[in-house]
Amino acid sequence: MRITYPRIDKARWLLAYLILIIHFRPLSAFDPSVDFASAQVVARIAVPFYFMATGFFMDYAQKDKVKAWLKNILRLTLIWSMIYLPFRLSAYFSGQANILMDILHLGIHVHLWYLPASIFAVMSLGYLLKHISIRKILFLGFTLYVIGLFGDAYYGFSSFLGIETWVDAYLTLFETTRNGLFFGLFFVSLGHAFRLKPLNIQTRYKLLGFIISFAMMFVEMLSLENAGIPIEYNMYLSIIPTVYFLFSFCMDETTTEKPKSYKDLGSFIYFSHFIVLYLSIGLFMLFKLEWIFYNNLFRFFYVAIVSTLLGLYFQKRKLKRLHQRT
Repeated sequence: MRITYPRIDKARWLLAYLILIIHFRPLSAFDPSVDFASAQVVARIAVPFYFMATGFFMDYAQKDKVKAWLKNILRLTLIWSMIYLPFRLSAYFSGQANILMDILHLGIHVHLWYLPASIFAVMSLGYLLKHISIRKILFLGFTLYVIGLFGDAYYGFSSFLGIETWVDAYLTLFETTRNGLFFGLFFVSLGHAFRLKPLNIQTRYKLLGFIISFAMMFVEMLSLENAGIPIEYNMYLSIIPTVYFLFSFCMDETTTEKPKSYKDLGSFIYFSHFIVLYLSIGLFMLFKLEWIFYNNLFRFFYVAIVSTLLGLYFQKRKLKRLHQRT
Protein backbone atom coordinates (compact mmCIF):
# COMPACT_ATOMS: atom_id res chain seq x y z
CA MET A 1 0.00 0.00 0.00
CA ARG A 2 1.55 3.29 -1.14
CA ILE A 3 1.81 6.17 1.35
CA THR A 4 1.35 9.65 -0.11
CA TYR A 5 1.93 13.11 1.35
CA PRO A 6 -0.92 15.42 0.28
CA ARG A 7 0.38 18.37 2.29
CA ILE A 8 3.67 18.31 0.38
CA ASP A 9 1.84 18.26 -2.95
CA LYS A 10 -0.44 21.10 -1.87
CA ALA A 11 2.58 23.11 -0.77
CA ARG A 12 4.27 22.60 -4.15
CA TRP A 13 1.14 23.96 -5.81
CA LEU A 14 0.74 26.99 -3.54
CA LEU A 15 4.44 27.82 -3.58
CA ALA A 16 4.28 28.15 -7.37
CA TYR A 17 2.39 31.42 -6.83
CA LEU A 18 5.32 32.70 -4.77
CA ILE A 19 7.50 32.26 -7.84
CA LEU A 20 5.10 34.56 -9.69
CA ILE A 21 5.52 37.13 -6.91
CA ILE A 22 9.30 37.07 -7.46
CA HIS A 23 8.95 37.56 -11.20
CA PHE A 24 6.02 40.01 -11.33
CA ARG A 25 6.40 41.99 -8.07
CA PRO A 26 2.64 42.64 -7.62
CA LEU A 27 3.09 44.83 -4.54
CA SER A 28 5.73 47.14 -6.02
CA ALA A 29 3.26 49.97 -6.59
CA PHE A 30 2.06 49.99 -2.97
CA ASP A 31 4.98 49.97 -0.59
CA PRO A 32 8.68 49.25 -1.32
CA SER A 33 9.22 47.52 2.03
CA VAL A 34 6.23 45.19 1.59
CA ASP A 35 7.26 44.51 -1.99
CA PHE A 36 10.80 43.66 -0.91
CA ALA A 37 9.61 41.44 1.95
CA SER A 38 7.18 39.53 -0.27
CA ALA A 39 9.49 38.99 -3.26
CA GLN A 40 12.91 38.72 -1.64
CA VAL A 41 12.09 37.03 1.66
CA VAL A 42 8.71 35.25 1.77
CA ALA A 43 8.76 33.93 -1.80
CA ARG A 44 12.33 32.64 -1.57
CA ILE A 45 11.31 29.51 0.33
CA ALA A 46 9.67 28.02 -2.78
CA VAL A 47 12.66 26.74 -4.75
CA PRO A 48 14.49 25.14 -1.78
CA PHE A 49 11.23 23.38 -0.90
CA TYR A 50 10.98 22.05 -4.47
CA PHE A 51 14.54 20.73 -4.27
CA MET A 52 13.80 19.05 -0.95
CA ALA A 53 10.68 17.41 -2.35
CA THR A 54 12.70 16.07 -5.28
CA GLY A 55 15.24 14.53 -2.93
CA PHE A 56 12.59 13.16 -0.60
CA PHE A 57 10.69 11.29 -3.30
CA MET A 58 13.81 10.01 -5.07
CA ASP A 59 14.20 6.30 -4.32
CA TYR A 60 17.74 5.43 -5.39
CA ALA A 61 17.16 1.79 -4.43
CA GLN A 62 14.84 1.50 -7.45
CA LYS A 63 16.94 2.32 -10.50
CA ASP A 64 13.95 2.09 -12.83
CA LYS A 65 12.19 4.91 -10.97
CA VAL A 66 15.31 7.08 -11.05
CA LYS A 67 15.62 6.47 -14.79
CA ALA A 68 11.92 7.29 -15.23
CA TRP A 69 12.37 10.56 -13.32
CA LEU A 70 15.42 11.45 -15.39
CA LYS A 71 13.56 10.66 -18.62
CA ASN A 72 10.63 12.83 -17.52
CA ILE A 73 12.78 15.77 -16.46
CA LEU A 74 14.72 15.65 -19.73
CA ARG A 75 11.42 15.60 -21.61
CA LEU A 76 10.24 18.64 -19.64
CA THR A 77 13.53 20.39 -20.34
CA LEU A 78 13.19 19.77 -24.07
CA ILE A 79 9.52 20.81 -24.24
CA TRP A 80 9.80 24.01 -22.24
CA SER A 81 13.15 24.97 -23.79
CA MET A 82 11.62 24.71 -27.27
CA ILE A 83 8.62 26.77 -26.14
CA TYR A 84 10.79 29.59 -24.79
CA LEU A 85 13.57 29.37 -27.38
CA PRO A 86 12.02 31.93 -29.80
CA PHE A 87 12.16 34.56 -27.06
CA ARG A 88 15.88 33.92 -26.57
CA LEU A 89 17.05 33.80 -30.19
CA SER A 90 17.87 37.50 -30.46
CA ALA A 91 20.28 37.19 -27.52
CA TYR A 92 22.03 34.26 -29.21
CA PHE A 93 22.32 35.99 -32.58
CA SER A 94 23.65 39.19 -30.98
CA GLY A 95 26.22 37.30 -28.90
CA GLN A 96 24.70 38.38 -25.59
CA ALA A 97 24.07 34.76 -24.56
CA ASN A 98 25.59 31.34 -25.14
CA ILE A 99 23.13 28.58 -25.98
CA LEU A 100 25.39 25.82 -24.62
CA MET A 101 25.73 27.64 -21.29
CA ASP A 102 21.97 28.09 -21.18
CA ILE A 103 21.25 24.41 -21.86
CA LEU A 104 23.73 23.10 -19.30
CA HIS A 105 23.54 25.76 -16.62
CA LEU A 106 21.21 28.76 -16.90
CA GLY A 107 18.20 27.36 -18.74
CA ILE A 108 16.81 28.69 -22.00
CA HIS A 109 14.64 31.13 -20.02
CA VAL A 110 15.26 32.81 -16.68
CA HIS A 111 13.18 30.34 -14.64
CA LEU A 112 14.22 27.17 -16.47
CA TRP A 113 17.56 27.07 -14.63
CA TYR A 114 15.74 24.80 -12.15
CA LEU A 115 15.72 21.93 -14.65
CA PRO A 116 19.49 21.50 -15.26
CA ALA A 117 20.06 22.26 -11.57
CA SER A 118 17.72 19.44 -10.55
CA ILE A 119 19.32 17.00 -12.96
CA PHE A 120 22.79 17.82 -11.70
CA ALA A 121 21.79 17.63 -8.02
CA VAL A 122 19.91 14.32 -8.34
CA MET A 123 22.64 12.63 -10.37
CA SER A 124 25.38 13.94 -8.06
CA LEU A 125 23.53 12.72 -4.98
CA GLY A 126 23.04 9.30 -6.55
CA TYR A 127 26.77 9.05 -7.25
CA LEU A 128 27.81 10.26 -3.79
CA LEU A 129 25.46 7.86 -1.98
CA LYS A 130 27.44 4.97 -3.47
CA HIS A 131 30.64 6.20 -1.82
CA ILE A 132 29.88 8.20 1.35
CA SER A 133 27.16 8.54 3.98
CA ILE A 134 24.28 11.00 3.78
CA ARG A 135 25.78 12.95 6.69
CA LYS A 136 29.00 13.53 4.78
CA ILE A 137 27.00 14.48 1.70
CA LEU A 138 25.04 17.02 3.75
CA PHE A 139 28.28 18.47 5.09
CA LEU A 140 29.67 18.69 1.56
CA GLY A 141 26.45 20.23 0.26
CA PHE A 142 26.34 22.75 3.09
CA THR A 143 29.97 23.72 2.46
CA LEU A 144 29.20 24.32 -1.20
CA TYR A 145 26.10 26.27 -0.22
CA VAL A 146 28.13 28.55 2.04
CA ILE A 147 30.61 29.13 -0.78
CA GLY A 148 27.70 29.92 -3.07
CA LEU A 149 26.42 32.56 -0.65
CA PHE A 150 29.30 34.83 -1.65
CA GLY A 151 28.02 34.89 -5.21
CA ASP A 152 24.52 35.73 -4.02
CA ALA A 153 23.12 37.36 -0.88
CA TYR A 154 26.52 37.55 0.86
CA TYR A 155 28.42 38.94 -2.13
CA GLY A 156 29.51 42.10 -0.28
CA PHE A 157 31.52 40.04 2.21
CA SER A 158 33.73 38.64 -0.56
CA SER A 159 35.88 41.78 -0.62
CA PHE A 160 36.19 41.70 3.18
CA LEU A 161 37.44 38.10 2.99
CA GLY A 162 39.79 38.85 0.10
CA ILE A 163 38.03 36.52 -2.34
CA GLU A 164 36.28 39.13 -4.47
CA THR A 165 38.57 38.51 -7.46
CA TRP A 166 37.77 34.79 -7.41
CA VAL A 167 34.04 35.37 -6.98
CA ASP A 168 33.93 37.94 -9.77
CA ALA A 169 35.89 35.63 -12.07
CA TYR A 170 33.38 32.86 -11.43
CA LEU A 171 30.37 35.16 -11.95
CA THR A 172 31.87 36.50 -15.17
CA LEU A 173 32.00 32.97 -16.52
CA PHE A 174 28.89 31.36 -14.99
CA GLU A 175 26.82 34.45 -13.99
CA THR A 176 25.33 32.94 -10.81
CA THR A 177 25.85 30.43 -7.99
CA ARG A 178 22.12 29.67 -8.13
CA ASN A 179 22.62 26.24 -9.66
CA GLY A 180 22.72 22.54 -8.94
CA LEU A 181 26.20 22.59 -7.41
CA PHE A 182 26.01 25.43 -4.91
CA PHE A 183 22.25 25.52 -4.36
CA GLY A 184 20.44 22.38 -5.48
CA LEU A 185 22.72 19.65 -4.14
CA PHE A 186 22.35 20.62 -0.49
CA PHE A 187 18.55 20.89 -0.49
CA VAL A 188 18.05 17.75 -2.58
CA SER A 189 20.33 15.93 -0.12
CA LEU A 190 18.44 17.40 2.82
CA GLY A 191 15.17 16.16 1.37
CA HIS A 192 16.62 12.69 0.86
CA ALA A 193 17.90 12.72 4.46
CA PHE A 194 14.26 13.18 5.54
CA ARG A 195 13.39 10.10 3.50
CA LEU A 196 16.01 8.09 5.37
CA LYS A 197 15.28 9.55 8.82
CA PRO A 198 12.34 11.96 9.39
CA LEU A 199 12.45 14.63 12.09
CA ASN A 200 10.79 12.96 15.08
CA ILE A 201 9.29 15.83 17.08
CA GLN A 202 5.72 16.98 17.65
CA THR A 203 4.01 18.94 14.89
CA ARG A 204 3.58 22.04 17.06
CA TYR A 205 7.34 22.23 17.58
CA LYS A 206 7.87 22.00 13.84
CA LEU A 207 5.50 24.92 13.35
CA LEU A 208 7.28 26.87 16.09
CA GLY A 209 10.64 26.16 14.46
CA PHE A 210 9.27 27.33 11.12
CA ILE A 211 7.87 30.57 12.57
CA ILE A 212 11.12 31.41 14.38
CA SER A 213 13.25 30.57 11.35
CA PHE A 214 10.96 32.54 9.05
CA ALA A 215 11.33 35.57 11.32
CA MET A 216 15.11 35.09 11.18
CA MET A 217 14.92 35.31 7.38
CA PHE A 218 13.48 38.82 7.64
CA VAL A 219 16.15 39.89 10.11
CA GLU A 220 18.96 38.39 8.03
CA MET A 221 17.80 39.77 4.69
CA LEU A 222 16.97 43.25 5.95
CA SER A 223 20.36 43.42 7.68
CA LEU A 224 22.16 42.38 4.50
CA GLU A 225 20.10 44.75 2.34
CA ASN A 226 20.67 47.73 4.63
CA ALA A 227 24.41 47.04 4.49
CA GLY A 228 24.34 46.83 0.69
CA ILE A 229 25.66 43.26 0.72
CA PRO A 230 23.47 41.20 -1.69
CA ILE A 231 23.97 40.87 -5.41
CA GLU A 232 21.13 38.32 -5.64
CA TYR A 233 18.37 37.17 -3.27
CA ASN A 234 18.28 33.39 -3.60
CA MET A 235 20.52 32.01 -0.87
CA TYR A 236 20.33 32.88 2.84
CA LEU A 237 21.50 30.98 5.90
CA SER A 238 18.15 31.18 7.72
CA ILE A 239 16.32 29.78 4.71
CA ILE A 240 17.77 26.38 5.65
CA PRO A 241 15.95 25.91 8.98
CA THR A 242 12.86 27.63 7.52
CA VAL A 243 12.32 25.07 4.75
CA TYR A 244 13.63 22.29 7.04
CA PHE A 245 10.80 22.80 9.54
CA LEU A 246 8.22 23.59 6.85
CA PHE A 247 8.96 20.42 4.94
CA SER A 248 8.95 18.34 8.11
CA PHE A 249 5.57 19.82 9.02
CA CYS A 250 4.21 18.91 5.57
CA MET A 251 5.42 15.34 6.03
CA ASP A 252 3.10 14.86 9.01
CA GLU A 253 0.02 14.50 6.80
CA THR A 254 -0.03 11.09 5.13
CA THR A 255 -2.67 9.00 3.41
CA THR A 256 -3.04 5.84 1.38
CA GLU A 257 -5.70 7.36 -0.83
CA LYS A 258 -4.98 8.26 -4.43
CA PRO A 259 -3.39 11.74 -4.36
CA LYS A 260 -4.83 14.70 -6.23
CA SER A 261 -2.59 16.27 -8.87
CA TYR A 262 -1.58 19.38 -6.92
CA LYS A 263 2.06 18.71 -7.75
CA ASP A 264 1.46 18.64 -11.50
CA LEU A 265 -0.63 21.80 -11.32
CA GLY A 266 2.13 23.62 -9.46
CA SER A 267 4.69 22.42 -11.98
CA PHE A 268 2.59 23.70 -14.89
CA ILE A 269 2.12 27.11 -13.26
CA TYR A 270 5.86 27.35 -12.61
CA PHE A 271 6.92 26.54 -16.15
CA SER A 272 4.10 28.21 -18.09
CA HIS A 273 3.63 31.58 -16.44
CA PHE A 274 6.01 33.53 -18.68
CA ILE A 275 4.63 32.11 -21.91
CA VAL A 276 1.11 32.91 -20.69
CA LEU A 277 2.25 36.49 -20.16
CA TYR A 278 4.00 36.84 -23.52
CA LEU A 279 1.16 35.38 -25.56
CA SER A 280 -1.44 37.41 -23.67
CA ILE A 281 0.43 40.66 -24.26
CA GLY A 282 0.60 39.79 -27.96
CA LEU A 283 -3.13 39.10 -28.02
CA PHE A 284 -4.01 42.28 -26.15
CA MET A 285 -1.80 44.30 -28.51
CA LEU A 286 -4.22 43.45 -31.32
CA PHE A 287 -6.82 45.48 -29.46
CA LYS A 288 -4.29 48.10 -28.26
CA LEU A 289 -4.87 47.01 -24.65
CA GLU A 290 -1.32 45.90 -23.79
CA TRP A 291 -1.08 48.85 -21.39
CA ILE A 292 -3.15 46.81 -18.93
CA PHE A 293 -0.11 44.66 -18.26
CA TYR A 294 1.90 47.67 -17.12
CA ASN A 295 0.17 47.22 -13.78
CA ASN A 296 2.12 44.56 -11.86
CA LEU A 297 -0.79 43.60 -9.64
CA PHE A 298 -3.05 42.94 -12.63
CA ARG A 299 -0.22 41.08 -14.36
CA PHE A 300 0.23 38.81 -11.35
CA PHE A 301 -3.44 37.91 -10.90
CA TYR A 302 -4.07 37.56 -14.62
CA VAL A 303 -1.16 35.17 -15.16
CA ALA A 304 -1.92 33.25 -11.93
CA ILE A 305 -5.55 32.71 -12.93
CA VAL A 306 -4.93 31.88 -16.60
CA SER A 307 -2.01 29.51 -15.93
CA THR A 308 -4.06 27.76 -13.22
CA LEU A 309 -7.05 27.32 -15.52
CA LEU A 310 -4.82 26.03 -18.32
CA GLY A 311 -3.15 23.65 -15.87
CA LEU A 312 -6.51 22.28 -14.76
CA TYR A 313 -7.58 21.89 -18.38
CA PHE A 314 -4.49 19.91 -19.36
CA GLN A 315 -4.77 17.82 -16.21
CA LYS A 316 -8.34 16.92 -17.11
CA ARG A 317 -7.27 15.92 -20.61
CA LYS A 318 -4.42 13.84 -19.23
CA LEU A 319 -6.70 12.01 -16.80
CA LYS A 320 -9.20 11.42 -19.61
CA ARG A 321 -6.54 9.82 -21.82
CA LEU A 322 -5.36 7.61 -18.95
CA HIS A 323 -8.94 6.54 -18.31
CA GLN A 324 -9.45 5.66 -21.97
CA ARG A 325 -6.30 3.51 -21.96
CA THR A 326 -7.52 1.53 -18.98
